[in-house]
Amino acid sequence: MAVGSASGYQRPRVDSGNTGQNQRSGLKEAYVDTPQGRWIHKVRTGMALFQSLTAPAAIGELNKHSSQVINFINNQFLNHHQRDGYLLGHASAFDIDGNVTAIAASSGGGKSTLMLKALETATARFLSNDRILFKPENGWVSVLGVAKHPRVNPGTLIHSERLIDILPTEERDRFTDMPKSQLWDIEQKYDVLIPNAYGEGKTALSGTLKHLILLDWALDATAPTALSSVDITQTPEALEGLRKSPGPFFQHVDGHFPTEQAQSAKIYAEHLASVEVLRLTGTIDFERAIALLQAKGIL
Repeated sequence: MAVGSASGYQRPRVDSGNTGQNQRSGLKEAYVDTPQGRWIHKVRTGMALFQSLTAPAAIGELNKHSSQVINFINNQFLNHHQRDGYLLGHASAFDIDGNVTAIAASSGGGKSTLMLKALETATARFLSNDRILFKPENGWVSVLGVAKHPRVNPGTLIHSERLIDILPTEERDRFTDMPKSQLWDIEQKYDVLIPNAYGEGKTALSGTLKHLILLDWALDATAPTALSSVDITQTPEALEGLRKSPGPFFQHVDGHFPTEQAQSAKIYAEHLASVEVLRLTGTIDFERAIALLQAKGIL
């Protein structure tokens, strides 16, 4: 894969008025397909990313937008394993002695916060913040994490003695007295470097997926936080928060780009046949959730 500045490098113009190309546009990115591969333009940063089987490339202000470069590299990793039969899941995950617990929710549902709370357990290790890959093999489910440190919102940091110092002092003062409902909605990312925050030996790359926790709770719920079992053979739709489209970077081994659509909930359920699936409901209470996972023997 190549990386470099845009100087002297011509790329196709992505123009919504050009109907001769297969293209999609939106607030975050637009893309155009060519015989050689797919050009993806990141609208906010101006980065240009070229997806192909043999010569993927990232062009633009790479040092300034390093997170997008890391994501692009990780997309090649995701492509490789999805071509090998792994399903992509929208989940955070932690590992204890090779046994992995994944936490699935829609964006902003609390999966990163709960995973980082779980890392306070001495034997727990970080596996992934937002994406997992999983595949059934010989009666168990293999799971892979994605090699990227968590990027979290201030609500995750402000209530953690370990992580609060990641916030600049002025930001800490701003968020400390903010109402919980308002703080929850803030999108302002901060990097949590796992070795710096939790020490060495707190990361894992792969394991066996044993538990999947579905977050089905809400800030305005009045019921106490509760943990219950889910029969996904009867209610595969419960896995909606785990389902994830491969996105515009996914390319099949023959070079074609499929429709951006996640596999059905039924297929996800089939891949998770040997995994214990649980649901957290009621009000959002991370301390209570950790206590429930401990009582269940997961932590």
